Amino acid sequence: MREILEPLQDEYVYVILDCPPTLTLVTENVLVAADYILVPVVPSTLSIRAYQQLRTFCTKKNYDERKLLTFFSMVEKRKKLHRDIMDHMLKQYSELLHSAIPYVSEIEKMGLVRAPVPASDPDSRAAQAYQHLWHEVQDLISKD
Repeated sequence: MREILEPLQDEYVYVILDCPPTLTLVTENVLVAADYILVPVVPSTLSIRAYQQLRTFCTKKNYDERKLLTFFSMVEKRKKLHRDIMDHMLKQYSELLHSAIPYVSEIEKMGLVRAPVPASDPDSRAAQAYQHLWHEVQDLISKD
């Protein structure tokens, strides 16, 4: 994958790959080839376990865990469980991003309108959350 992506460096500032949320050969290739990996985590017990498995996998394979830019997604701040899990994870993993993508209908509608939220509903809370996430990612990237 690194060989495939290398010629694109002169043409693109960013190449974004979307891979399945499982540890497959494709995922492993992305883990090796990517400079950074955005990892969305739903504040739920199963997502936390999946995130811990990803970190364990990276450790076992000697992959650089600093590449993992993890943020919360599908957040329902009205749910105590979501708030508690987010607080716990932010204490346990200081490297987590502070941006959180809310669980709102504008995001679910992306598939229907066939456009990202910032294009279809630029003033929405969801669009602002994605913009905040992107700025946080850019700040981290620019420090490297």
